[in-house]
Amino acid sequence: MSRILFLTSDYPENSKGNLYVDLVDEFVRNGHQVDVISPIERRYSKKTTLTRNGNLSVLYIKSLNLRGNVNLIEKGIATLYAGYLYCYAINRYFKSIKYDIVICATLPITYAPVMRKLKRDFGTFSYLLQKDFFPQSAVDLGVLNKGSLVYSLFRWIEKRLYRASDMIGVISEKNIEFITKDNPQLESNKVEVCRNSIVPVPQNIIEDMKMNRNKIRAKYGIPDDYVVFVYGGNISRAQGGDFIIDVVKRFDECNNAFLLFVGSGNEFEKLKEAINRSKCKNIKIINKLSKQNYDELLASCDVGLVFLDKRFTIANIPSRTLSHLNMGQPILAATDTFTDFKEVILENNIGLWTKSDDVNGFLEKVKQLTNDAELRISMGENSRKYLLNDCDVSISYNAIIKHLN
Repeated sequence: MSRILFLTSDYPENSKGNLYVDLVDEFVRNGHQVDVISPIERRYSKKTTLTRNGNLSVLYIKSLNLRGNVNLIEKGIATLYAGYLYCYAINRYFKSIKYDIVICATLPITYAPVMRKLKRDFGTFSYLLQKDFFPQSAVDLGVLNKGSLVYSLFRWIEKRLYRASDMIGVISEKNIEFITKDNPQLESNKVEVCRNSIVPVPQNIIEDMKMNRNKIRAKYGIPDDYVVFVYGGNISRAQGGDFIIDVVKRFDECNNAFLLFVGSGNEFEKLKEAINRSKCKNIKIINKLSKQNYDELLASCDVGLVFLDKRFTIANIPSRTLSHLNMGQPILAATDTFTDFKEVILENNIGLWTKSDDVNGFLEKVKQLTNDAELRISMGENSRKYLLNDCDVSISYNAIIKHLN
């Protein structure tokens, strides 16, 4: 039995269907002992807690605010401190445990100190789940200037992280191209694809959830006879807020289509105000729901939406896509032209795509999906197949565990 240490800033309690929770559960299911360390941000006013359940231990350690709508100075300090916080947590709660592998999920990017410590003390293999290419993502969105001292500091930290990692798993083939080109000192055989993945919910449970479609729609004031396009998750700069607002302003051009937003984030209130000003009767915005309530609502919808800012020069594939694939829903995506998410959608025939500066094109795709029920059904079936064949958590587990052999 191997001993695994899993470090992440995102490990929600009791949240099956989260890509990190499901990955950890897969290791436990296969007989490994797993210790998870994740920050519990000060905004929640909770103490550090350690829970043990069979082969799984989870430590939530008190930290500064790190994720979401956070003051940039505090976020920067929390990010810089994160690696040392993990080192402290290991010394305090898991001292002298010999780990076979440490898995680190970005963000943050400051894992190098803990990787080096475990390598020095126990020869631990370090696997980096590279989900966010910071600081480049911040440069793309205009948050950081490439010539600034702050950018240079975080770029130096990023390079240290890559040197300390024994293997780097990225979410798509395009990201292998990006990371090796941006870091020519990095050996190409040190990078592999390890896609976002979850445990697929059994089809019979999905069908049972969909049976409550009308009841759930009534609960949230959504018309029974509309085709519902749903976006669920963080609403921030990364989603291209101005483009979404331009879509909102013209969505009344789409007959029999309903636009639904569920989430939170630093652009949430701005979007809410735009929806109120539009006075469009076929748009609704709802604050973030619990996982169970969100899944029930999602099952009553027809098409999943994915937005990415047009300025990105890194290949993002948002993890929220998995929930739509799980439900067997077609995807309508508006993204930058760099990401290979477009190829994933079109080559697997799981949805439609447009550039995230083309409002006309997006609305035409909405009308196409609204008016063609057979197209929605066939693309939905393909999306579920794609999840089972390419995004099952067992695939990610096997990609990582093979390095222990």
